[in-house]
Amino acid sequence: MKVARITMRPCQQLRRLEPKNYIGYRVNGDTVEHYVTTRSGGHVKLRLRCDDCFFAKLVKSSYIVSPPVLHDGYIRFLAVYTNAVRRLVSRHKDQLLSIDIMDSRNVILTDKQRAVFRLISRSGHRPSTIARNWGVSRTAIHKTIKTALRKIAVMLS
Repeated sequence: MKVARITMRPCQQLRRLEPKNYIGYRVNGDTVEHYVTTRSGGHVKLRLRCDDCFFAKLVKSSYIVSPPVLHDGYIRFLAVYTNAVRRLVSRHKDQLLSIDIMDSRNVILTDKQRAVFRLISRSGHRPSTIARNWGVSRTAIHKTIKTALRKIAVMLS
């Protein structure tokens, strides 16, 4: 499975708000609701019905792997790269700044990596405790954490 890191230009309505942070989105029928914070500090829900919006079409034809973030005034996110996405990209090149195709193993956390992070963050376990409970070495747990952090860095960059 391939994953695309997509950087796109926000639509004019979203640019007019001068968003500071992108909080999230929701698809509601044929509209996309964008949730952002503005430079003035307020939270805004922008409801768009855009027939020619790359993001709206992408959400309906693929899976978004990572939540969109604002990066230098552009929206950046990861999506599963399918044939439908490839066709959308070719039709909406004017809305895209860049698209990087990557192997999913480089960006999607495994079940074990997620479990380690859950145990550390929610339960407060130490890596040595996890290693003892799972019957593996501390080095194995540290390598799992390091690999997961690399993947997260790729997602955020």
